Order: sequence, then C-alpha cells, then structure tokens
Amino acid sequence: MMAAAACVVTLGVGAALAGSSQHSVVAANGCSSVDQFVPFANCAHSKLPAAQLQNRSMHGIELTGSNLSNAQLSGANLARAHVSSRESEGSHTDLTNAILTGTELSGANLTGANLTGANLTRAHLYGTELSGANLFGAIMEHAQLGEANLTDANLTDGDMPGSDLFDADLTDADLTDADLTDASMVGADLGEANVTRADLTRANLIEANLGGANVSHADLNRADLTDANLTDADLSGASFYGADLNRTDLNRAKLDGTNFDGADLSDATWTDGRTCAVGSIGECKLKTPIGS
Repeated sequence: MMAAAACVVTLGVGAALAGSSQHSVVAANGCSSVDQFVPFANCAHSKLPAAQLQNRSMHGIELTGSNLSNAQLSGANLARAHVSSRESEGSHTDLTNAILTGTELSGANLTGANLTGANLTRAHLYGTELSGANLFGAIMEHAQLGEANLTDANLTDGDMPGSDLFDADLTDADLTDADLTDASMVGADLGEANVTRADLTRANLIEANLGGANVSHADLNRADLTDANLTDADLSGASFYGADLNRTDLNRAKLDGTNFDGADLSDATWTDGRTCAVGSIGECKLKTPIGS
C-alpha cells in the first residue's frame, strides 16, 4: 500500500502506526516533506536542510542520520525523539546552526549529533543523551540539562550562562572557553574534563566533581564550590576570587599562580591532605602547622 503522510507503510495486523508507542516504517530516503514530521514518524535519513519546523509536535520521532542543518525548530516538541548517529552507518545527525529555542528534547538520544552553532536557548534537555555530541559554539543560555549525559561532548566556546546542569555527566567533556556564568552545576561530574579558560563566575558547583580536570586559567570568581572535589585537578592560573571553597577537596591539585584572594577555604582539604582552619580567607591556614 502507499505510504501515508506520516511515512507509514501498512504491513497488516501488528504493523506500527504513527502516533503509537513504536516508530512507523519509512523508506530509506526518509521523509521528504515537512507534513510528514509528526509524532512517532520514522523520518530517519531525511534530508531537509533549512526546513521550517517551528512549534511542531514531533515527540517520539525517529531522526537517525538526518540532515536538518539550518532547520528552524523553535518551540518544537521533540520529547523522546531518537536522533542517534551511532547506529546509522557512521553518519551524524546534522543540526548545525539549527534553531531549537525552547524546544523539548528531554530524554532524546542525541549521541554523537552535530549541534555546532545550534541555538538551544531555554531548551529542555533533561536526561538527554548527548555523549560525544559536537556543541561547538552552541548557544545554550538558561538551557535545562539536568542529569544529561555529556560525556566526551565538545562544548568549546559554548554560550551557556544561567544553564542548569545539576547532576549532569560531563566526564571528559571539552568546555574550553565556554561561558558558564551563573550556571547551576550542583552535583555535576566534570571528572577529567577540560575547563581551560572557561568562565564559571558565580556558578553553583556545590558537591561537583572536578577530579583530574584541567581548570587552568578558568574564572571561578564568586563561585560556590562547597563540598566540591578538585583532587588532582590542574588549577594553574585559575581565579577563585571571593569563591566559597568550604570543605572543598584540593588534595594533590596543581596550584601554579592560582588566585584565592577573598576566597573562603574553611575546612577545605589542602594540596598536602591537611585541613584548612575555619576562617581561612584568601589562604589556607592549616589546622596542623608544619613541624608540629
């Protein structure tokens, strides 16, 4: 039978239908018109650069291996969409420069997707799979990324002020020169991440893990790192002016030219494993002096 507008091919009893909990069947060349982009449609391998998809409901849609570069997706609902590139013969879902402002992408699979320069301002990406994704230069102001998986993601030059990354996994991610001013990163995992020259001014990093991370020349002025883990981190040239480092673990951290002016290091664990005294402002006053 002929395919319906939602790319459905009738296969008899038990076949998947658009709007069901399973994806519909689609030809290998994907969906060829905007009208076919509907909930649960199988639009894998579609080629619709600059497509006008604003405010469309496309939850559960299959977009693996599609090229939607420069597409307009402002206000679109892509909740539970699947756009993984790792299962599409190495081709990457291309959302280069796509406008995704306010888009619902919570729980979507964007593994390895190319989101270079994409606008994700105020987008909802709660629990989204973004491991290995390329977000170079992406605009993510006030984006919701709680519990998102950003392991090995490229966030270089990312514009992310006010973004929410609580409990997000940023292990091995590249955040070089990223703007994370006023970001909430409570409990986030940045183990072994590259945070070189990133701007984390006033960021909330309570209980965050930056163990082994490269934080050299980063700006953490007035950031809150209470109970954070910075063991083995490279903090060379980083600035913690006025930051809250209460109970922060700095054991074995590299402090070459690091600025702690006005920072509160009360009960922090210093690089040699000893504890800083309460009231240590601007420097660590060890509870146990050397030689005692």
